[in-house]
Amino acid sequence: MYGRQLIFLGLGFLLKNVASFLLNNNNNALPFWYPLIPTQELIKKKIHKITFMDTPYVCYQKSNDTYIVHSDICPHQGASLGAKGVINDEGNLQCGYHGFEFCDGQFCKIPNPVKNPKKFRSRINLPLFPTIKNKDFLFFKPTTDEPIPDIFYPPEEYDSNFRGVDGYRIVNNNYLTVCENLLDMLHISYVHSFGSRVSPLPSDIKTKRLGNSSFQTQFHYLPNENTISTKVGGAPRVIVQNEYHLPTNTITRVFAGDIIKTVFTRSIPISGNQTLLYWKIYRNFWLDPYFKIFDFIGDWITRILMIKTIDEDVQMLKHVYDEHRVGSLITKYDVTIVNFRKDVKKLLEKE
Repeated sequence: MYGRQLIFLGLGFLLKNVASFLLNNNNNALPFWYPLIPTQELIKKKIHKITFMDTPYVCYQKSNDTYIVHSDICPHQGASLGAKGVINDEGNLQCGYHGFEFCDGQFCKIPNPVKNPKKFRSRINLPLFPTIKNKDFLFFKPTTDEPIPDIFYPPEEYDSNFRGVDGYRIVNNNYLTVCENLLDMLHISYVHSFGSRVSPLPSDIKTKRLGNSSFQTQFHYLPNENTISTKVGGAPRVIVQNEYHLPTNTITRVFAGDIIKTVFTRSIPISGNQTLLYWKIYRNFWLDPYFKIFDFIGDWITRILMIKTIDEDVQMLKHVYDEHRVGSLITKYDVTIVNFRKDVKKLLEKE
């Protein structure tokens, strides 16, 4: 017993180096598509000012579903292009400080009140970042060279047996802290109202490498007697699958008898201490093919329960020091988090 504890402590000291690396490199984007702005917030002819990893960007619609993303900093005298800028009738971004126009990121006009200003080709341009608009988010590619994997979605997204409800929230913690909290199997009993204080520890832990940047842990857990799993699923003990898919995607599946509840998240790094947490919860229960009203009632209940769960996490994370997230004490219950840290570090070292 003591030997095993010493192994965990020793692993903790080794991982301190990993922690230091991650904390000192949290402004480096990994080679993946990142969600930038929820699709429902996109408004035509509006300049969206967005901060991603402490860097200011602007996003605006060029034509149809084509979106431009580039720096928010005007190369003339450093004004914010998004703060007072406008998209004019030609579809160009016009800086609110001096009226200079940018055509797809390239400086192309100087305002002239006497006659119509002519376009010209300039060597001054703001590098554009590739974008993809999906039904939930506008994604962008902050790394501009090497090929990257397709945007990740869980299989439940394409399975007609599941129905999804989604939402998002700002969390005042580093995105790595938010991701690791979602991968933490041990905090369930102590933070969440659906947890069990009678039998708080997961059992039968199994791990599986899903890919170069994805990992899964499966375990058994005894939930609170008042949870969906026990009330609807009728299962005294549930199977939980917890996995990550870099850059910041996590999945938690709960199997209780025939019912399956899947929580999918994307943690979007705004700054060193602020994250936009997007969540979508899928279920294969509380569905009725004939009376759709029951689907919407199920959506309403599911949303309320998920918001409550996030509230409980956020209240706890307020008291977590981001810079001390990784300590010298590591246990077998931290196996998913340990692999997450290693995979992030491995990719950052390639950059």
